[in-house]
Amino acid sequence: MARKKTHYAWVVLVACCALTSGLGILISSAGQWFAPVTGELGFSVTELTLYMSVCCLGFAVVSPFVGRVLAKVNVRLFLTLGYAICIATQAAMSFFNAPWQWWISGAVLGFVGGFVFMIPTPIILGNWFAKKTGLAVSIAMSCSGIAAAIMNPIAAALIAGVGWRTSYLIAAAIAAVIVLPCTLFLIRFKPEDKGLLPYGIDEASESGAEEATSIMAEGVPARRAFRSPSFWLLALVLAMIAILSSFSQLLPVYMETIGMVAMVGLIASMAMIGQFVGTLGLGAVSDRFGGTATGLVGFAIAGVGFLLLIFFGQMVFGDLAGGVLYGAALALGSVAPPLLCRNAYGNRDFAKLYSSLMLVINGMAFVGMPLLSLTLDLTGSFYPALWLGFVLCVVAIPTLMASMGIAKRLPREGGAEEEVQKEGGALEETVVA
Repeated sequence: MARKKTHYAWVVLVACCALTSGLGILISSAGQWFAPVTGELGFSVTELTLYMSVCCLGFAVVSPFVGRVLAKVNVRLFLTLGYAICIATQAAMSFFNAPWQWWISGAVLGFVGGFVFMIPTPIILGNWFAKKTGLAVSIAMSCSGIAAAIMNPIAAALIAGVGWRTSYLIAAAIAAVIVLPCTLFLIRFKPEDKGLLPYGIDEASESGAEEATSIMAEGVPARRAFRSPSFWLLALVLAMIAILSSFSQLLPVYMETIGMVAMVGLIASMAMIGQFVGTLGLGAVSDRFGGTATGLVGFAIAGVGFLLLIFFGQMVFGDLAGGVLYGAALALGSVAPPLLCRNAYGNRDFAKLYSSLMLVINGMAFVGMPLLSLTLDLTGSFYPALWLGFVLCVVAIPTLMASMGIAKRLPREGGAEEEVQKEGGALEETVVA
C-alpha cells in the first residue's frame, strides 16, 4: 500500500512555530540586555525599558487591523518583510547610545511586530485545520516560550563573551535564520493557495469542498458579536488573563522578599515549565471538550497555584508546585484568546473578532505590571497582589461561562443551518438583547 502523504497543514504549522519563536528571540529575551546596556552607557533601567512599554502600546494599536490586512495581502511577502524590519531593528540596537534610540525601536517593533509576531498564527492555523485546531494552535503558541527559554541563557552567555553590542547582531541573525526561510517559502494563508482542503476534511469525498466551505463560512457575524454582551464579557475575561500573566515578572522578587533566595531563579523556570505543559494540555482539552472547558480548567489550576504561593510560599514544595501551576495562567495567555474566540463565534469573522480582542490583551499587558507594582507600593506586601490573582481566577470562571452561554444563543450565518437560523434569527436576537 502506498504511504499516505503528509498534509501540508503540518508544514504550515512548522512555519507558524517559527513565527512565534521570533517573538521569543527578539522580545522575550530583551531583559538580558538591560543591565549591561545601562551599566555601560550610564542611564537608568527605567529609561531603557520604556521601549518595551512603547512596544506593547504598538501591539495594542495595530491589533484590530491585523485580521483585515492579512486577508488582503500576499501573506508570504508581508510576513517576510515585516519580520525583516523587526530583525533589522534588533540589529540596529547594536549601534545605539541613547535611550531615545531604543524608544524609536520600540515603536517600530510594536507597530510592525504587531502584524507578524503572534496574531497571524491562530488565523492561519484556523484556515488550515478543520480538526485538531486546538492542538495546532497550542503547539505553535508554546514555541514563543520555548524559544525564550533557550535564547535567554544563550544571550547571557553571548553578552558575557562578546559584549552586548555584538550579541544584538547575533540574536538578530539567529532570528533571521529561523524565521525568514519559513515565511518566504513554507507559509500559505489558506489551503486554497495550494489547491488543498483543510486538514480533517476528506479530499477524496465529492462533498469535501462543500464541507470545508461550510465550516469556514459558519459563525456569528462580527457586527452581531460586537453588539452582544458575550463579546464584552469575553473581553473582560481576556483582560483578567493579561493581568494574571503579568505576575510572572514579580514572582522572583516575591521569593526574595520572603527569604526564599534559593528559589529566585528557579521559580521562573517552574512557571515556564507550567506554561509549556499547560499550553499543550489546554490545546488537547479544547479539541476534546471545547474552548470553554479550556478556560475553566486553566483558571482552576492557576487559582490553586496562587493559593500554594500564598500559604506555602516559605516551603520549597509550595514554591515548586505553585510556580508550575501558576504557569497555567501563562498558558491561558497564549492559547485562550484564539480558542475561546473561535469556540464562541465560529470561523466566519474569526480574524476580525480575534484581532479586536487582542487589543484588550495588549492594552492590559501595557498596564498590568504598573497596576501590580502600585498594589505592592500601596500595601507594602506581595500578599494582596497574590490574593488579587486568586480572586481574578475565581471571578473569571462564571464570567467565562456567562459569555459562552450567551454566545451559544447568538444566530449564526453560513453553513448547513443558515436557512433555519434565518427564519428564527430575528426573534432569537431580540430575546438575547
